[in-house]
Amino acid sequence: MGVPASDEHAMIEFLDASGPNEEHAEALMLFGQFVGSWDVEVTYFDREGNVTDERLAEWHCGWVMQGQAIQDVWISPPLEEQRRTGTPGLEYGMQFRMYQPQTDTWRVVWFDLVSATIIEVVGRAVGEEIVLEGADPDGTLYRRSCVTASPRRIPSRREPLRRNSRDRHPNCSFPSDVVELAIYTT
Repeated sequence: MGVPASDEHAMIEFLDASGPNEEHAEALMLFGQFVGSWDVEVTYFDREGNVTDERLAEWHCGWVMQGQAIQDVWISPPLEEQRRTGTPGLEYGMQFRMYQPQTDTWRVVWFDLVSATIIEVVGRAVGEEIVLEGADPDGTLYRRSCVTASPRRIPSRREPLRRNSRDRHPNCSFPSDVVELAIYTT
């Protein structure tokens, strides 16, 4: 049975899922733990621990594709603040996280409307951490790891990588190597 072409919201209805796919439910909770809507305080630190930037964001995550993937929208500053103050958006993006049971990894793709950036990474659980590895648009390889240290505070560390290696690159620096997210239910 087809959907009438005039139903412009049909795609959203078919994309939406009520929860994780039962066959891989436990593995899907690596990112499934973030499903919901969140107010976020983001703090960026340099390698010495000095705060380099602070900003607010809103984050909306949900199950999609028959519960086999998670899609989210990240907006910074939050839309309400942008409307109230006229502050331009710094980030307005979407991530699509698809679990791959064959390798027990996640393919994660970030699309940012403000910077016209697309970044693809591979994610996995390593002990108690979530580890994401990929490359910036300029080709710089990196690994970002985070652990949920408390129920809703997520410290995240970014490490530069040598090409074709998982070792740290000692001479490479990033504007922000450490990020801490404090997320709260809305």
